[in-house]
Amino acid sequence: MAAAGVRVLTGEGHEGATYVLTGPQALTAPERVAAVSEVIGREVRFQEASLEEVRLQYEAVFGPELAAGLLGRMAGGVPEPEPVTGTVEELTGRPARTYRQWAADHWR
Repeated sequence: MAAAGVRVLTGEGHEGATYVLTGPQALTAPERVAAVSEVIGREVRFQEASLEEVRLQYEAVFGPELAAGLLGRMAGGVPEPEPVTGTVEELTGRPARTYRQWAADHWR
């Protein structure tokens, strides 16, 4: 994605354009954790927090009003995975790296 950003910022013909940059696959949080676990060679578990646990943590950090607003936005959840685009490859001439590739470059 950084390479795509460089291409857009330094190249011609991108004025006013909007791009949706994604990796080559949409992954859930447990799938991302599994990739990191594989890369570092030890088990990393994903455990989803309850809404009450999140509320208490958010209130401690952000205060009750902001916490309520943030939780309200999260309450709807994400019904469908975000769409995957080929924009990175279109802009750079090479496919976007996978999450596992990114993890391998940053977690060892």
